[in-house]
Amino acid sequence: GLLLRVRRGLYVDRLNGYKPEIVGQRWIAPSYLSTESALDRHGLCETGIAANTFVTPHVILRREQARRTLEGHQFIYRHLARHLFFGYRSVDGLWLAEPEKAVIDFLYYHYRKQVSAVVPEDIDFSAIDPRRYRRHLAAFRQIGFAEYALGWLRKRGGHP
Repeated sequence: GLLLRVRRGLYVDRLNGYKPEIVGQRWIAPSYLSTESALDRHGLCETGIAANTFVTPHVILRREQARRTLEGHQFIYRHLARHLFFGYRSVDGLWLAEPEKAVIDFLYYHYRKQVSAVVPEDIDFSAIDPRRYRRHLAAFRQIGFAEYALGWLRKRGGHP
């Protein structure tokens, strides 16, 4: 058919086309595009990763629910505490992490030992606004994480 059901209440129009990342954002809502996907979009890291990675305050109970595919488009969802669900803006209808928040989100999952094809050394920290980075980082309460993330900013971005 011309309409493809993604989930109850969410359909895509195959005839007129659709933006996969918008569908991915609405598949599990609220969510915003972040980590490797946002780093790539902001030109901070050439990831070569085709999957769209979103963060969401929804708890994802089963691993298979965190990875989804629609007509060859891959979507990955990672849980982020509700108080950390900020630092994004709407770009053509897509909620996209600001560059600083994308870096911090990525480092947060890296710090928690979640596997990625990207490593912190791949990120261009020189384009990061250190004030905004520190302001976003202040919301993260995990012991040791703030110092870890500030260390990367100092080491890779040249910011004291």
